[in-house]
Amino acid sequence: MYFTFYSFVYIKVSVKEQKVLIKNTENGFVQIINNKIVVDYLASITPNTINYGVELTPESYSDKEVYEVFKNLEYNMCGEFFLGTADKAPIQFSPQLKIKNLAYTNDIPDFYQKDDSFSLSVLNDIGKNILYNVLELSIYYSTNPNPDLKEMNVASSQYLYPIISDKLLKLDCFESLFRYEYPKLSRINLILGDINLNDLNKINIILKNRKLASKTILYTTEDVYAKLSPQSYEAFSSIKVWNYWGADNKDIECLYLEKKLSQLISLENNKPSAEIYPLFTGDNVLECTEYLSYSKEDILVENISEDEIFINQYINSNFYGELSIFPDGSVYSRKNTPSLGNLYKDDIKHLLLLEICKYKNWFMTREKIEKCKDCVLNCLCPPITLLEIGMNNATLCTH
Repeated sequence: MYFTFYSFVYIKVSVKEQKVLIKNTENGFVQIINNKIVVDYLASITPNTINYGVELTPESYSDKEVYEVFKNLEYNMCGEFFLGTADKAPIQFSPQLKIKNLAYTNDIPDFYQKDDSFSLSVLNDIGKNILYNVLELSIYYSTNPNPDLKEMNVASSQYLYPIISDKLLKLDCFESLFRYEYPKLSRINLILGDINLNDLNKINIILKNRKLASKTILYTTEDVYAKLSPQSYEAFSSIKVWNYWGADNKDIECLYLEKKLSQLISLENNKPSAEIYPLFTGDNVLECTEYLSYSKEDILVENISEDEIFINQYINSNFYGELSIFPDGSVYSRKNTPSLGNLYKDDIKHLLLLEICKYKNWFMTREKIEKCKDCVLNCLCPPITLLEIGMNNATLCTH
C-alpha cells in the first residue's frame, strides 16, 4: 500500500543543508524540519512537480516520526494524503478540494448521478472545504423585459449587465444560496434588470441578517436606478449604474458600454469618473481586434509577479471561483457554457464538484488554447476573458 502526500500550491518549500522550511502563505503556519527521510521527500517538491506530490513507501509511512511530521503538515493545511500513486494526481490548487472518503481525479465516476440515492448517500460525503472555492457570486436576480433591448444580451454575456428576458429569481432560491458559509467569498454582485421594491427590501434584510464580510455590489441600469430609494440598497457597499452620466451621489459609480472602440479614449478623457468598457456586438470584430490587441513587446514590459505567473499556468483568474446564477435558477461557472445545474433542484456543493471534476471552466488557461499552448510567453499573457471568447478569438495577441 502506497500513500502520496500532495503539497498545495500556496505552500512554499525551501531546502537548505538537510533542513526544510515549510511556509503556508494562506494561514501563516511555518515549520523547520530536519528529519532526513522527510527532507529527502520534500526536497523533490519543486514548482514543476508540485501538482504531483511525493509518494511514501510503506516503510516510511510506518515510521512514527515521519508519519507525525506529514500528518502535522496535513493538519495545518499544507497538503493532503491520498492512497495511490503520484501518476494520477488529484487537482491541486488553492483553496483545496476535500471530499471525505472519496478521491476524485479527472472524471466523475459512473455512479455519480443526480438522483435521490446520490443526494442521500454521496452528497453528504462532499467535505465542506469544497466551499472554499467560491470566491464571488454574481446573481442575476431580475431581468429587463423590454424587447427593444434584446440586442443588449451580448452585454450580459460579457459583463455584469442585466439579462433581457421576463424571468425572475424567486426569493427562496436567492436565500438558499446562503444556507452554507463560504469562507473565501469576497464579493457578491446583484444584477437587476427590473425590480419589485418589496423584493429588494427583503434582499436587503437577507444580506444584513447574514452579516457577510464580503463586498456586496448592486449593478443596474439608469431606468431601474431611478426607481430606487437609498433605503432600498442600504445593504450594498456600492452601486454601479450602466450607461448613466448624471449621478449626483458620490457613492454611485457610472459604467458605460461602447461598441465604437475608436471613441474609447475620447470617452475616457471626457468622462473620467466613469468606467468605460468595450462592447463586442458581432459587427465590430476588426475594430475590437485593432484596439484591444497586444504585442510581444506589450507582454514583456508588463510587470507580473511570480505568483501571477504560476497562477496563469493552472487556473484562469478571470473565471476561477465565480458562480453566476441566472434568473431561472441555472448556475454557471463561466457564462456562454452549459450550466452546471439549477439551484431549484441541485445542491451548490454538488455543482461545485461538477465544475472542478468535469467541466473545468475555471481552468481554461492559455496552455489549453491551440494558438497559445506552444508559445513560450503564454504564462505571461493575461488570462482569457469573456470578451475574447465572445469574439470567438481566445487570444488578442499579435505575437
